[in-house]
Amino acid sequence: MIKRTTILLALLLMAASTQAQFRKERSTWGQVGLGTAEVLGSEAITSMGLYLSPREFSNWEDKFWLFWGENLHRAYTTPPVWDSDGWVVNYIGHPLQGSLAFNALRSQGADFWTSSAFTLGHTLLWEYFLEAINEQPSINDLIVTPVAGVMMGEMVNIMTKHFRKGGFTTGEKILVTILNPFYALNQGFKTKEPPRL
Repeated sequence: MIKRTTILLALLLMAASTQAQFRKERSTWGQVGLGTAEVLGSEAITSMGLYLSPREFSNWEDKFWLFWGENLHRAYTTPPVWDSDGWVVNYIGHPLQGSLAFNALRSQGADFWTSSAFTLGHTLLWEYFLEAINEQPSINDLIVTPVAGVMMGEMVNIMTKHFRKGGFTTGEKILVTILNPFYALNQGFKTKEPPRL
């Protein structure tokens, strides 16, 4: 297991440095486009993990494709509810999801407020489209994901900038790849700050 994880991390680091070599400076809309592609990719992986997890963990319906239209209609016509997901999902998973969305833009040089608005937008997309095909949007997720996600995301951003100043050690590269993977993809562990547009 440790050997596979090490190989996967090495491949991610190589892919990140290769992608960053071909990166061009992007406008704000270009940053939003790339960030959206990155976040939707991570949300697709999250969704697959939730579909494959025990129903008691995800609280998602077994055959969502039979009810997705009805579930979306309910999501748009009734208010959100307080969900009963476990604390790991609500207070670790959702802040991490928000942090990823925040740093998908922040790692490209976007400012704090643009990255925060992007995080809120992706929270709404997740709750009212991607997750709504399975369950009613959640009040606690609508609050925790963007608020805790932005706070966690900015802390991770500051940590990444601190590591960058002295040049990334191998341990720091691994930590950043885990906590701020879109930085690894967008910047490739360069020590120069991305430009602001």
